[in-house]
Amino acid sequence: MDPAARRTLQDDLARLKEGERAAARPVFNALWPACLALARSQLHDDADANDAAQSALLRLFGEVAAFDASRSGLGWALALVTWECRTLRKKRARARLVPLDDDLLSSADVLGDLVRAEDVTRVARAFVDLDDHDQQTLRALLDGGAAGYPTLRKRRQRALDRLRALVTSRSVRGEPHG
Repeated sequence: MDPAARRTLQDDLARLKEGERAAARPVFNALWPACLALARSQLHDDADANDAAQSALLRLFGEVAAFDASRSGLGWALALVTWECRTLRKKRARARLVPLDDDLLSSADVLGDLVRAEDVTRVARAFVDLDDHDQQTLRALLDGGAAGYPTLRKRRQRALDRLRALVTSRSVRGEPHG
């Protein structure tokens, strides 16, 4: 963006901050290409880049009252795009689906081993005492629906560990088998 366009953007942002709605379109038209280009360079995916650029501009328009005219409007917009790209990457990493892999199969084997080693009734009673999250995790594991189940390996492991601890504590206390 050339210096004249930057000055115009600054003026338009200042007008928008003062409540002049007519300045919204020129601000958007000036910022969109730069925001989209930056998002594409950071995300390497057009759909994600569009999402990040849109989110950044929505945030900018939502927070325009905080605009400081002594600072660069373009810099502010690009900082918001960078933030949105980073946020999107983190969300995508956290939401990654767990494939049906050796780790999942070994978790299912651990659960099966627990059931074989203990009385089924004792395992079932312990299962009922688990919280809903742990029950849901283990049901998905048993039903084979965990291939597309958006959970982390740690969640499965914790649920198995809690179930194993409940079964073991009941075995130590000598609770009846039936």
